[in-house]
Amino acid sequence: MVTPILIVTPQTSFGTLIRKSLDTKHFTVLSTADFSEAIQFVRRMNCGLAILDAEMDDVDISILDIGFALREINELIQFVLVNSSRQNADVEQLHPVATLTKPVALPELQKILDSLTTSPDKPRTPWGLAAATPSPSTPDPERVLAETTNLMWLRDVSKAAQHLTRLTLESSAQAALI
Repeated sequence: MVTPILIVTPQTSFGTLIRKSLDTKHFTVLSTADFSEAIQFVRRMNCGLAILDAEMDDVDISILDIGFALREINELIQFVLVNSSRQNADVEQLHPVATLTKPVALPELQKILDSLTTSPDKPRTPWGLAAATPSPSTPDPERVLAETTNLMWLRDVSKAAQHLTRLTLESSAQAALI
């Protein structure tokens, strides 16, 4: 069974390195920095595993926002977080199954992916991944509701366009583009 994996990173070389290190017989990999492309991949492939690079925060795209949006599409998606040594991303709300520090040791990443995809003692998700063990601390239901309500614009194309336009106008992204 081929397992789809999403890599969300602003560094093309980092995504390519990981993609090339994985066996194509077992994994279908998409590496992207594009928010909408990541969402489309999760929808299309029913992707259950995403590697999130915390450096996305450096390009003004919050990995928390990406993670919550991906959870809206697939509530069982599991995350592997990659931090650089100078970062201390606060992503515990996403409940990552593993956190790695750059430079990533590819054998260590492979070991994590193998344990997620071939663990015989854990129940399986529809895409072949071992189901994540529930977190000992459950998130506050009101907070989860507030966070998911904030992401409802992702379901409507016109609302998404309005939201992204508003974000562009509120930031220096427009000035950087010019």
